Amino acid sequence: MSLEQELFTWSGWDGDPECMIFYDATLIVPIGKFPVGTKFDWAIISVGKDDDTVLQLNDKGEEDEQGCAPNIVRGEYKLHYRIGETVTEN
Repeated sequence: MSLEQELFTWSGWDGDPECMIFYDATLIVPIGKFPVGTKFDWAIISVGKDDDTVLQLNDKGEEDEQGCAPNIVRGEYKLHYRIGETVTEN
């Protein structure tokens, strides 16, 4: 099972191995202040240098008169791969 499959479900995805975007994400485990079942418009998993991996949980803001909507970051967390470590808030 991949990391994202252990954290949330999604309806579609896009990206590359360094930055993956998952659309219509729903948590299947609690993360930070968000309980199981919390929905986000998208979740981003990005891998930085030294294998620092960050999970960002986002929603779409209100569209303006030009149809543009801001990205609202609801949570950002550093992910650890070692057994026994937990998701911690940045």
